[in-house]
Amino acid sequence: MLLSTLTVVGMICGPILGYLAGRFPLRRSWLVLGITGATALVWTAVLLWPGRAPLWLLVALIVVLASNGPGSMIGFDYARTFNPAGRIGAATGIVNGGGFLASMSVIALVGVAMDLTGDYHWAMAVQYPVWLLGAVQVLRYRAKARRLLAQLDEGLGEVGGTQQGALRAQPAD
Repeated sequence: MLLSTLTVVGMICGPILGYLAGRFPLRRSWLVLGITGATALVWTAVLLWPGRAPLWLLVALIVVLASNGPGSMIGFDYARTFNPAGRIGAATGIVNGGGFLASMSVIALVGVAMDLTGDYHWAMAVQYPVWLLGAVQVLRYRAKARRLLAQLDEGLGEVGGTQQGALRAQPAD
């Protein structure tokens, strides 16, 4: 039931997040930070629950985790938006490799922590520093991108493969 829920909710989240990222391009970072925050919040509830977590909480975890895959695709949208056409392939590769590296690192760290502590709760807690690093980097690069956009003149036309006007259509957050 939980794996089916993960699949169905992921299929629902994908188009919704895609629409929101396209409709509100200057709010994409809030989508990413919201998904990360929700994931950390529900994992915290699961890990701090005394004893075995109830099914309703595990369903909540699965629902939140289902948004993580589609949410990570927003990184590809950033690569497309903020890179010249000739670099989009390399930028996409960096996004893909970074996500893979983060995921594999967390998996390895969970295994090491499990071996060292034998405690599932402590082992799964190794995700928190990775989430924190990711959130800090999103905020850091969001500020950098916004500084760059602020320096551009309205008449420059294309910025990294998209119309500058499309990015400026939304007020900055």
